[in-house]
Amino acid sequence: MIWRALRNLLRWRPVEQAIAGEEICRRFLFSNSDRNASMVKHGAFAPSPRTFNTSVFLISRFDSQEAFGVLRETVVKKRGQPLKGEAEFSARDIDLVRQELDDIFKCSLKLVLDESEHKHHANIDDWPQLKEQRLLIQKALASKAVLVKN
Repeated sequence: MIWRALRNLLRWRPVEQAIAGEEICRRFLFSNSDRNASMVKHGAFAPSPRTFNTSVFLISRFDSQEAFGVLRETVVKKRGQPLKGEAEFSARDIDLVRQELDDIFKCSLKLVLDESEHKHHANIDDWPQLKEQRLLIQKALASKAVLVKN
């Protein structure tokens, strides 16, 4: 009986929490090349070469702007670079981009909650391996994002 319980414990996987389509996401921009004076550029959504995902925060989950501001300052301090702006979009935009591009190639992009380092953090995951396909996704996401200046 103990062995069965131990075996079941080792097989346990955390349940993936759902992110509602109306939730507002923000991606911090640390490079001037990720934006111009009025809009977000596609490079802002490039997946990290190290983790192969794109980091965002679910700002609609924060209790206040002040709480989000504290997190923003923490991330800026950790990065050691000044913040150039933020790209704001809805979680639903990930689904829309996936549906739009599904006619061109099998797109399995998704938004996954990842609060291992920061509260209300998520990743845009399941990027395709082909650079051309990633570029199409980045451009589609940038076209839906709004630039929030700091």
